Amino acid sequence: MAAIPAETYRVATAIFPEGNLIMRIREAVGPLFQTDDFALLFPRRGQPALDPARLALVTVCPYLEGVSDRQAAEHVRRCIDWKYALALP
Repeated sequence: MAAIPAETYRVATAIFPEGNLIMRIREAVGPLFQTDDFALLFPRRGQPALDPARLALVTVCPYLEGVSDRQAAEHVRRCIDWKYALALP
């Protein structure tokens, strides 16, 4: 899975020094979903696929928080813990 940007890591751990559910999910599940493990499922030509590890987390996180797809998209835009989990700046 992609590395968490340094600034995202710094801010998230400053706000949540003990972490929270979404951050702990990243720590627990992140190592299980390595992009290379899914390489055979994607074609070699054409537009690159989205990172399967991120897709797995973006499927699980809304379920855990009980939010709709639209609310999940808003969480990705404004919540540092979701940015942390998805390794976004």
